[in-house]
Amino acid sequence: MGEANILVVDDDPLVRSFVQDAMQKAGMEVDQAEDGASALKLLRSKSYDLVVLDFNLPDVEGVSFLKEVKNTLGSGADVISIGEDRVDEAVRAIKNGAYYYFAKPLVKDEFLVALNNCLEKIYLSLENISLKRKADLFDIIKSIALTLDLDKLVTLLMDSAVELTSADFSLLALFEKESGPLRIYALRGVSLRSLGGEFFGLRPDRLQEIIKKGDVCFIEDVSKHEELVPCQAGERAVSSLIILPVISMGKHLGVVIVGKSTGGEKGFQKEDIFLLSKLIAETSLAVENALLSRKKEELIIKDDLTKAYNRRFFESYFDEEIRRSQRYSLLLTLIFMDLNDFKRINILYGHFVGSQVLQEVARRIIDKVRNIDKVVRYGGDEFCIVLPETGPQEAYLVAERIREEIESKPYECAESKYYSLTGSYGIASFPEHGSTKRELVDSADKAMFLAKDPNQKSIIIAKRTKE
Repeated sequence: MGEANILVVDDDPLVRSFVQDAMQKAGMEVDQAEDGASALKLLRSKSYDLVVLDFNLPDVEGVSFLKEVKNTLGSGADVISIGEDRVDEAVRAIKNGAYYYFAKPLVKDEFLVALNNCLEKIYLSLENISLKRKADLFDIIKSIALTLDLDKLVTLLMDSAVELTSADFSLLALFEKESGPLRIYALRGVSLRSLGGEFFGLRPDRLQEIIKKGDVCFIEDVSKHEELVPCQAGERAVSSLIILPVISMGKHLGVVIVGKSTGGEKGFQKEDIFLLSKLIAETSLAVENALLSRKKEELIIKDDLTKAYNRRFFESYFDEEIRRSQRYSLLLTLIFMDLNDFKRINILYGHFVGSQVLQEVARRIIDKVRNIDKVVRYGGDEFCIVLPETGPQEAYLVAERIREEIESKPYECAESKYYSLTGSYGIASFPEHGSTKRELVDSADKAMFLAKDPNQKSIIIAKRTKE
């Protein structure tokens, strides 16, 4: 029998010592807890293969606490209950998930036999779980390796990283140019605003050093890491991180970061790091190929004039984002924007000047959104911005930033002649304002039309659809 992590929970120190001595002589690592509260604290900070649990702790009710322990334990782990020599109590414990029930006083030889049987069952279960995870990883790698679409690849890679490791949040950042800064391509479980310009507490320059070094970096306890500033992932504090450079054929492409939060599930395990490292190593070439494909594709999917995405791209991309939002219960927001009285520039200064102004407008919009957001030239002087994993209130702030930038300074139309522009903005979010592309586009368009009313604000959130 191999090494095992075991937790003994009993309010009687003599029982705890008896169980610990018996197990340590069998080569097992044992921790102790004297009550339910301290047991839960240990269970949430460390993985255990087996819990030996007193069914009659003074601070908790036996059945409900047994169920809570079972729910807190990882897959494959189990519980042996100990308690009074009562048949009804033993039946209740077994019925509610205990592998075995031992009556006090414990008999060492009998206890060790049951313990060995339980651990053999646990090891077999864990081995099966490990094999399944590796099989799942193989299927994921095959899917990613065959994907040339960067958006689909990034989505699959991020969702797989979270699923394989049970992470609370994740991030993928790539270099746009080999010597340029890192740009965030995808986030899970956290908003860009909550990161505050850093990467879960890591400064961009320090993160680039880790990427160049090329090794996996595991930070088990963020609070004890001198180079990390305290970081929040939404309302939760970051507790541990795995940082994996994405490297293909010696070329540094970027980084994947997954993290756990304080108060959440237990920390990362060795197998999590192994599986994630394997995933990134086996898919890094696919990431490089998708980046190269994206550069070629942008000649087709981007508007020649403004370099924003074109309408054809929007039609397919937005369908895909709605499907993803439905599958994972994510928010998705669309901002429609129309420039007010833009035609006057064409009338006064000609279409060539009008085109130059549109280029500048698009540049200002793109500068004010995340890399994972998509700015689309929807038609003429109308733009739309797709904001994945963003609600209407956050989108309102994005629209406000864009509005301020559009109006920040006038546009040069001729020598010493400038023209100031304003815009009207309509916001619609999935699922609050629609569950299909047509419903969301119509809702955002109607809100934008209302925003053109001089008696209204220039940014309007659509009305909630009837349930």
